[in-house]
Amino acid sequence: MSSLSPEALGPGFIGQVLDDDGATVGTCWLVAPGWVLTAAHVAQAAGADVVAASVTAERAFSAAADRADERAVTLRLKRDLKKTGPVIEGRMRRADTVIDLALVEIDAESWDSAPAGLADSEDVKPKEVVVVTGAAELADAQEDAALIASSTAGHWDEWGLYENSVRLSKIKASGVLRNMSGAPVIRDKDSTVVGLVTGRYNSADGWGRDMVWVVSGRAIEQFCRPLIGPLLPTPPAPTQAVHVVLRPTRKTVSLVCEKLGISEVEPYPGARSRLFPASENLRLARRGLAEARRSGKQTPGGQAGEPTPLLNALEKIGSIMGEVFLPGAVGEALTRILTKARSQTIPVEFAVDLTECPEELRGLPWEGLRHPEVDGPLALHPLVVFYRLAVASPTPRRVEGPLRIVVAIAAPLDGEPKLDYESELRNIVTSVREARAGGAEARIVTFATTAEINKALGAGDVHVLHISCHGSAGRLSLEDENGSARPVTARTLVEEAIPPGKMPPVICLSACDTNVTDPFGDLPAVADELVSSGAPAVIGTETSVSDRYATLVFARVYAELAKAPEPDPATALAAARRQVLRACENSERSRDRHEQVLSGWSVVTIQAASSRETLFDPEAVRSGQRAPSKAIPMLGKIPALKVGSFVGRRREQLEIPRFLADEDRGGVVLHGIGGIGKTSLAGEILRRSREQRPDLVVVTVSGTITAEGLLNRIITKLRITLLKQRSDSGHLGILNMLGDPRAIEDWDTRVRILQDDFLGQAPIIIVLDNFEDNLQPIQKDDNSHHDGPKNHGKRRIADQRLADFLAVLARTPGPSSLLITCRYRFELPDDSGEYLRWWGLGPLSFSETLRLAWDLPHVEALDDYQLRMLWAGIGGHPRTLEMLDALLGHGRGRLARIEQELRQRLKRTLPDGMDVDSWLDRPRDLDVSVAEAVTLAANDVLLPQLLDFLSPEAKRLLMGLALFRRPVERPAAIFVLGTPVERDTTANETNDTPAPPFATDLPVDDLLDELVSTTLLTRLQSADDSSLLHWFVHRWTASALERQEESATETAEEDNTDRHQRAAAYWMWHYRTTVQSQEADINDLMECYAHFGEAGDVEQSDDAAQEAASILNRIGRWDDEWKLANRQLQNTHLNKARQAAWRHNLGILAQARGDYNTAHTYYQRALTIFEELGDRANMAATYHQLGILAQDRGDYNTAHDRYQQSLTIFEELGNRANMATTYGQLGILAQARGDYDTAHDRYQQSLTIFEELGDRANMAATYHQLGILAQDRGDYNTAHDRYQQSLTIFEELGNRANMANTYHQLGILAQDRGDYNTAHDRYQQSLTIFEELGNRANMANTYHQLGILAQDRGDYNTAHDRYQQSLTIFEELGNRANMATTYHQLGVLAHDQSHYDTAHTYYQQSLTIFEELGNRANMATTYGQLGVLAHDQSHYDTAHTYYQRALTIFEELGNRANMATTYHQLGVLAHDQSHYDTAHTYYQQSLTIFEELGNRANMATTYGQLGVLAHDQSHYDTAHTYYQQSLTIFEELGNRANMATTYGQLGVLAHDQSHYDTAHTYYQQSLTIFEELGNRANMATTYGQLGVLAHDQSHYDTAHTYYQQSLTIEKELGNRAGMATSYHQLGMLAQDQGDSPSRILYFLERSLECAESIPATIQTIKIVISIGVHALQIDAVELAIRVFFWLLHTALTNNEMTEMTEMLGVAIAGFRELYQSGYSTEVDSALAPLFAKLPPEFAQQLRSLIEADDED
Repeated sequence: MSSLSPEALGPGFIGQVLDDDGATVGTCWLVAPGWVLTAAHVAQAAGADVVAASVTAERAFSAAADRADERAVTLRLKRDLKKTGPVIEGRMRRADTVIDLALVEIDAESWDSAPAGLADSEDVKPKEVVVVTGAAELADAQEDAALIASSTAGHWDEWGLYENSVRLSKIKASGVLRNMSGAPVIRDKDSTVVGLVTGRYNSADGWGRDMVWVVSGRAIEQFCRPLIGPLLPTPPAPTQAVHVVLRPTRKTVSLVCEKLGISEVEPYPGARSRLFPASENLRLARRGLAEARRSGKQTPGGQAGEPTPLLNALEKIGSIMGEVFLPGAVGEALTRILTKARSQTIPVEFAVDLTECPEELRGLPWEGLRHPEVDGPLALHPLVVFYRLAVASPTPRRVEGPLRIVVAIAAPLDGEPKLDYESELRNIVTSVREARAGGAEARIVTFATTAEINKALGAGDVHVLHISCHGSAGRLSLEDENGSARPVTARTLVEEAIPPGKMPPVICLSACDTNVTDPFGDLPAVADELVSSGAPAVIGTETSVSDRYATLVFARVYAELAKAPEPDPATALAAARRQVLRACENSERSRDRHEQVLSGWSVVTIQAASSRETLFDPEAVRSGQRAPSKAIPMLGKIPALKVGSFVGRRREQLEIPRFLADEDRGGVVLHGIGGIGKTSLAGEILRRSREQRPDLVVVTVSGTITAEGLLNRIITKLRITLLKQRSDSGHLGILNMLGDPRAIEDWDTRVRILQDDFLGQAPIIIVLDNFEDNLQPIQKDDNSHHDGPKNHGKRRIADQRLADFLAVLARTPGPSSLLITCRYRFELPDDSGEYLRWWGLGPLSFSETLRLAWDLPHVEALDDYQLRMLWAGIGGHPRTLEMLDALLGHGRGRLARIEQELRQRLKRTLPDGMDVDSWLDRPRDLDVSVAEAVTLAANDVLLPQLLDFLSPEAKRLLMGLALFRRPVERPAAIFVLGTPVERDTTANETNDTPAPPFATDLPVDDLLDELVSTTLLTRLQSADDSSLLHWFVHRWTASALERQEESATETAEEDNTDRHQRAAAYWMWHYRTTVQSQEADINDLMECYAHFGEAGDVEQSDDAAQEAASILNRIGRWDDEWKLANRQLQNTHLNKARQAAWRHNLGILAQARGDYNTAHTYYQRALTIFEELGDRANMAATYHQLGILAQDRGDYNTAHDRYQQSLTIFEELGNRANMATTYGQLGILAQARGDYDTAHDRYQQSLTIFEELGDRANMAATYHQLGILAQDRGDYNTAHDRYQQSLTIFEELGNRANMANTYHQLGILAQDRGDYNTAHDRYQQSLTIFEELGNRANMANTYHQLGILAQDRGDYNTAHDRYQQSLTIFEELGNRANMATTYHQLGVLAHDQSHYDTAHTYYQQSLTIFEELGNRANMATTYGQLGVLAHDQSHYDTAHTYYQRALTIFEELGNRANMATTYHQLGVLAHDQSHYDTAHTYYQQSLTIFEELGNRANMATTYGQLGVLAHDQSHYDTAHTYYQQSLTIFEELGNRANMATTYGQLGVLAHDQSHYDTAHTYYQQSLTIFEELGNRANMATTYGQLGVLAHDQSHYDTAHTYYQQSLTIEKELGNRAGMATSYHQLGMLAQDQGDSPSRILYFLERSLECAESIPATIQTIKIVISIGVHALQIDAVELAIRVFFWLLHTALTNNEMTEMTEMLGVAIAGFRELYQSGYSTEVDSALAPLFAKLPPEFAQQLRSLIEADDED
């Protein structure tokens, strides 16, 4: 850094900003002649009214601009960096506190230097050198050497992202000093300004060292252009874009660029086998996000350059798509286009036209498409605007600016699916915030019904319709008129929601799967259908998109559309993709670097007719004047807000108009504290009621009224209505008489006539606003019937006749009703108030408050942190927020009446002689303004007077209830007022709810009514149960009460502690006595936790937290449990024992998630503390848990040692219950090792102790475990008996959770027996209970088991759905171990369907997690499954390697059962390689272990395999013996599925010996069982065998029937391998029957198509070779070439396959025969692409072999 002397000027456009004392507070610079720019916070430091200037910007083009500009402030500037020099005065004309800019107008002659040259920061490259020059403040040791100016060099450092979604640039520069805020960032190479310094981040911990935040050049230009656009340098005119269309079809891929005269076409290579495994990998990676997010490790994407599964999968499929869809000349043409674009900076509009491509290709992630010669996906290329071509879409309507957005959020109040309205509203408000700062207008419709959307679109021209809702393939979930969910297709949306001629130019769908077609309902994708229905541009989603990314990307899209010189949606989305990705990659927040956010650009898509379709002309908006705001309409005396500007109260808006229309109801009273929004809600309700009932007559009265006055008001309104309707004079005559007391003197008669002739006949709403003006308190000396001590604080209508009149109106049946707004509840004579609905209004929610801030310009200028602080102090009290806005604006509010009210209140409250304007002009920060607003609101509701009016008991009750953060029920008042009492728990056994442990003689109900009558307490009725009442105190009231008590009471702190203790006691009592959901239990306990904490009761607070954590664990809210535990560990007041308990709990939680390393760390920390404390019982418990952890990892020796350590301590302590528990765990360990005898002994030891202790629950648990042991041994009858013993006890105990566990295990037992129907019933019983209990972990386990059941039945689609349900829950729970298990099972499912690449991906995902967890047992299991997968693909060496890895681990673990299983698999491998002796040895090793373990089921399986081995060696008698041994055991076990399989093997054996009748009998026995079990996969196999049997006997018709039955099932199952077999068999049958060559060819072609679509196996290779042979026989040349090409290609790409040599030989021989038969041209043409990719020498060798004359 180099210092500038005081005389040095630097660039002439740089200057200083001074405060009122002449001191330098920052830097400024000349952006245009007569205009200076600085940072908004610098202007504020200089004393400027930045908020006023920001409001000026909001109103810059409105009729109110001049009025707002009156508040523009003066700034003092200097034109250079010298200490001395003339001061220039300027007026700040615009400011934006969000992006931190302030624009100041000066006399152009006072600063005549050349302004800075402004450049677009998008052109600045990372690490490019930049210079910051500005004022500085740095004291020196010598006072006269202080630094006043400085210039420093730095490097451009990309982007950063603030919490409020504001995007700032960054530079790295160590020499940026104080007072350099506002300085220009100058690009060194050309001295242009590319940014403005806004702040420096240099935290104490060293993070962000030398990082400087910068407002980008583009943001500066967009900020300044509305005021000084003509003075700014004209941006270079963009070169006309190049339009490119990529068009994939079923047969070709073409690229067309008409401007450059390019048109290239290449054949589509049909790379299904490459594309769809990669597509599936991407889908799996997206599914795996929850696992990455919840693991204890760094979230993927959290570190720069870190590999992430999702991004890797996205890159892989993008690269494959580039190779497939940009082949040859197409790719070369695109290379030329992009090269030209880079050299000339030409934008490239890249459209993908998918209209003619196959349906399966439409679902590919096209936005991820990569060009092989371009770094990164095309959608992120800086010059490319990537979109999907909407061919049917018209040119959008030209709608005048500014940008207008209509937002519909579908969050049904009732029914499913639910949507978090609060979260969605918050996201929307955030998304449009920056766009609104750029002049955009946004309206959020209250209900997302098609009618409401239609109304909003019809009210004026709109550019964007934004719909946020749940989505599914082909549908959006909107709302109906009753607030329930309504599935809507795109066609319905267009027909009902879009007015004719009002189609918005852009429709944005923030919903899942809007680009996905519904294959079952035959519905097109929502986005596709909208485009085909005339939507010019639709932004949608390929799959689910994270809330964070959706918020960020739509914020950028709308900001771009609001501010861009040529706003068009495709270009805006392209820019948004790049900007958001760049900002997130460089964000300091891990949530922004999460890979679901970083990959979001690939999910959000746009379909448009073209890019460069400008929505409106921004210059016309800037140069013209906006239309003046329409006057606010009035409904009589009720002011109504503009349509769409009312905020919140969705349920009230839905239900109250219905209630008013109910002819059996008298009306509604809206009551609540002053300023809560009663009048505004009444206006909105009237507006909605008029829309629903156009003939509605509204009579409005505000304030004080007499009975006579009200009657005359009604009569006058009815007269006017009748005159307008030109009704008959008879009714008018009656009304004239009613209005004249002289005509009808009797009041009751007049009222009765009005009631009978008018109110009972016509729809009339009589509105009484501010009705509190007609009330008076019931005084103790009042002699009326209201008198009495219970009426203290209540109010009655002062005018008795008015009271009687309202009573009559309330009781009048018919279409008329009352709508009353009143601060207080009041009484009506004769209990007439029962005919009214008393509706108490609460505060707005936080999200609704954010939405209200849109209409409060000074509040909206606050940042996110300030808004949250505002919410904490005021809550959602609309009037207070409006007052605050007016205070921040020095007296200017959004409505004139607010300004008037503010001034009137100040006149009443300010000291005499103080001028209101002077007081309003005072500078004030947010805290001061909030305090003043609360004070004014308190005065508005007369808080001090109301408190004085209260009885002492009511005041004490109010102070106690004010502490509650949630509404409470009546007993809370008893806790507040009462004294502790001893309760006899047996005395309340017959009560629904036990009495509270507090009692009071005070009249609780009267005191509650007293507080409600003052509006200081609000009474609410439950939406579900009108008899259930709740009470609560508004947050701002509670804050005001707390401040008042602190200043007035010396014992405030002690009193507050006592109140918190009572509040905690109430919530604990409520938790223990209320039948409610577990979620509600957690809420109660967390209130206990908070109140005990506030009272300083650490132990009781911790007890509540422990109990809450237990429930959180049980219902699967593990993230919340983790946060709570860590919060408690940060509590320094917890003793060591409690800290150790939390560490122990964290260990259990980490273990449940499969994060074994973290679990071990927590257990060890807990153990260390327990050892220090000498707490041997907890030491033993922790050793026990460490044993379970080691066992879960497969480290059985360590597990045994830990259990023994635990057992030793429990024995020393004499703790027999825990001894029994440890014996049981040792039994589970022995069982896992396959040591069943030891396991049985340990279970018996455990059971004996539990029986002696009378512990029936644990007796049942042990019976359950003995059942699993018997089941593992194959002793199914004993297993069933044990489960029944267990179930009986659990039922007697009412232990539903363990009943469900036992039902689950009975399901597994039935499934092992092949009794699938019973298994399904048991699983459903289990699932039902788990759902009722909210036990999500066990729900997932049961879904998983239902998946296995469906898979065993051959119902693969259902199996996949159940696994996905299971996986979703495990992901949400962060349960990595079970996620891995489910990935494993999904692999088995894909494996069974011959989807080998997909299966391998799943197995690898499973293996990766098990390796990370250190779970060696499951690692070995997965190695074994990978071996089976390699085995089935004939990769025998690879299979052997995997089997050996598995065997080694099982041997190290001593797991004999799985050792035997692996020996069995090694036997099958040797068997398939015809190594029969080796196979026999392995089978015998397996059989020996199973016999030693007593595992009869696996003994039977091995006997069956020995039978197959003998069979293949033609040792038929031996084979029959083995099969019979196997069958006998399966029959004894009742295992019907394996009985059927064995019958099938016996059938094949008889078939091979030509014992056809015997074979048929066995096949039929097999088929019968499979049919009973519903096992369709094996039914298809057996039909195929029966077909072969009939075929071999020349029973061709019968064979054809069986083959067709087999084929039908294989098609239903999607089993391509089975379909290939069936088609081949039908082809062979057709040939043997002498059918025509065309029929034979049909079947053979279908068979080959199926074989080509799946990876090669031994079976498919045999089928394909057979097809080739028969193709030559029937002279099917094209089919033969396809066959031999497939064989050659498969052989060359599968080097591991043993059959490679055979395939290669058959292919060469086949091609040679075709060559010699005169088809050399066809052969050469087919082989050319393949040979081009081979090494030339090898290709020539193959060609020579094919062309050779002899076979050598």
